[in-house]
Amino acid sequence: MISRRELLLSSLAASLADIASAQPGSSKKMTLSIHQNTSRAAGYRKSLEGWAKAGIKFVEITDVLLDEFLKGDTIAAAKRVITDLGLTPVSSAAVLPDIWIPGDARAASLDTWKRRCEQFATIGLQKIYCPSITNRRVTAEDFKATPGCIREVGEIAQQFTLTAMIEFARTSTHLATLRSSLTVIREAAHPNVRPMLDFFHFWSGMSKFEDLDMIRPGEIAHVHFQDILDTPRELIDNNGRVIPGDGNAPVVAILKKLAEKQYSGPLSVELFLMELQQGDPYEVAGRIKQKCEAVMKRAETQARDEPKCANAHYLYAYAAGRYSQRISVVKALAEGYGGRIRRALEAAIALDAKHADAHTAMGMFHAEILDKVGALVGGMTYGAKRDSGEDHLRKAMKLNPDSPIACVEAANGLAMLHGRKSLEEAQALHSRAAAMKPRDAMEWIDVEAAKAKARQPLLR
Repeated sequence: MISRRELLLSSLAASLADIASAQPGSSKKMTLSIHQNTSRAAGYRKSLEGWAKAGIKFVEITDVLLDEFLKGDTIAAAKRVITDLGLTPVSSAAVLPDIWIPGDARAASLDTWKRRCEQFATIGLQKIYCPSITNRRVTAEDFKATPGCIREVGEIAQQFTLTAMIEFARTSTHLATLRSSLTVIREAAHPNVRPMLDFFHFWSGMSKFEDLDMIRPGEIAHVHFQDILDTPRELIDNNGRVIPGDGNAPVVAILKKLAEKQYSGPLSVELFLMELQQGDPYEVAGRIKQKCEAVMKRAETQARDEPKCANAHYLYAYAAGRYSQRISVVKALAEGYGGRIRRALEAAIALDAKHADAHTAMGMFHAEILDKVGALVGGMTYGAKRDSGEDHLRKAMKLNPDSPIACVEAANGLAMLHGRKSLEEAQALHSRAAAMKPRDAMEWIDVEAAKAKARQPLLR
């Protein structure tokens, strides 16, 4: 029979970031930017002029449009266009093969990379990125060599006081996910190379929502901001990128998770729809500004209001706890979930001392940690105590005496806390839960699970 844990995990994982905004994050606000790919047909100067007229303050430059401009003018003139319009360039694109991986094109790409770094530094930029555009077969040896390639790219960027960023790409055969990108960048450990996040590549690719929890506070250097049409991932292409608010991706939840991870930089809208690329930059920027600011405001409002909601804290802890049980409690503790779960439950109980489910969850928090890492490590590192765990479990049953899950979890928790000494009471609690009348489908699952446990012989 499917357990309550397994049933709820799938539904709650999707809303984890939406709830996680109740956790402390950065007080700084993210800012709206537009990527030059969005108004590509207008060219370097006209795209920037139209956006500035529409009230856009932050812009992202592309190598292609800059090269077209430089055919008839200078790099100094390119910089003047930006400064005269009162714009701030936040990032720049240099799309090159074999930058992050060994390959035949790498030597030429590194030469171009150095030239791009010099150009963009002259314009006044501080960040430059290159997507992982590899589409050939990649081997384990290629991945082993990747950190070295990253360090070499970082050394060049450092010469120009630039931060280099890797954009993982959903179709890449090399770096296609957030998890892979974070892993190789951390292994390279170069101070001038950081990860970035593209909503489209993240949500339409192989990355998972919970991968956002891997991000360390302040680690993300830049963000590309898009929504995604409701299209099978196997069929989606660049035409599936739409203005935030026009698709069905959980953009508000992702924004809230980024705020939790202390990201406060630009949200650069990069779109490839023909109607936008060939449209009037002023009108396109106006549409983007109106829709994006509404989405950003919604995320900000929810992040501000939800810390006052006890249930938001509890649901975050519940989802994170079930996720931890799925990947293994020990692994989750190593990833920092222990402290986050405890803080969320403490906040829930402080806001609502009669939140029975929060007491159950806090009791199980103590029980799971003591059961998995022992009293010494559990107590010193996570503050887990047998007496505290038992108190919370018993208080939950007192607050909600007709709840089968309160009894079932108390039985499980007491067994973890006290071992064989509690087996008789645990079986009695399962029998008590088995005799209850379920009030909904979820409680029916709890009661049936309790019945199965109550029928099992008592092991001494």
